Amino acid sequence: MAKIKYIKYSALASMGFAAAFLGVSAAAVHLYTRRSRLPVKELKKLCGKNLENVKILAEDGIKLSGWFINNDSDKVVVLLSGRGNNRSHNVEKAKLYLERGYSILMPDLRATGKSEGSRITFGWEEKRDFIAWYYFLQAKGYDFIAAHGHSMGAASICYSLEEVDDLKFIVLESCYTDITKAVKGGLRTTYIPEIAAHIMLPMTKALVSFAEDQMHPGEYLRWTDAPLLVLGGDSEVIVPPKNTKELFSKNKSRFAKLHLFNGAIHENFSLNFTIEFRAVVNDFLDKVEFAYESDEVVESTENVSSFAL
Repeated sequence: MAKIKYIKYSALASMGFAAAFLGVSAAAVHLYTRRSRLPVKELKKLCGKNLENVKILAEDGIKLSGWFINNDSDKVVVLLSGRGNNRSHNVEKAKLYLERGYSILMPDLRATGKSEGSRITFGWEEKRDFIAWYYFLQAKGYDFIAAHGHSMGAASICYSLEEVDDLKFIVLESCYTDITKAVKGGLRTTYIPEIAAHIMLPMTKALVSFAEDQMHPGEYLRWTDAPLLVLGGDSEVIVPPKNTKELFSKNKSRFAKLHLFNGAIHENFSLNFTIEFRAVVNDFLDKVEFAYESDEVVESTENVSSFAL
């Protein structure tokens, strides 16, 4: 009798644990994919240039919002933020490019800032946003269009490359290698066991449009030979350095550079490593501009240590 009771209570405990585990996983999915509540900073100028509020429609009808900064240039860079952030995340990056003479587009991806949308999809549906902004810039007469994205914004750029294959250069910050690894990395920063990723992903697919088996950003780099800069932190947990190196190894670029910030985690390098970030990006842009002006091929490099000043 005691044995039967033990088995009964064990079964009930296991069922209770499973129910709790599913509940926690469902809550995590909601938190991971819900609309960002971070407000957009109220700005009117950057580097003395006016911020123009621009709005367009994505292919699927989502209303998108962003800032356009006309810098009297025929070259423009699109800056995309990561999950939970918006255009405000890219202010320091915009300043760097404006100082270099580029015009800037700073959109809010869907479900962030002032763009429509209720849930994020880690870059999969957000690629529609980048593609829409790309054609918006083409309609404005731009031929030299480049892209710089962080985390989910970086993945969005990668997923668009099958259609947008003529970017003049690409900068990818903390870009994940596949969605399962990214979710597991995110779980390492919580008290939820990594095994929950195998439950969370099907739940996420049930909530939003999602293509787990196709969500490997590095595989899309084969569609472009644009100059590429890949940035990451050597102490990242969400996107560990080995994953950043794996992503870099997939590139088919005319020239490419990998740089890992010493001691950095999954963060805004332009704010927290400002001097190093500016030095690395400016060095890359020097090579990009030299290559386009002289038709020279620049050798690809990998730097996994902090920048020496």
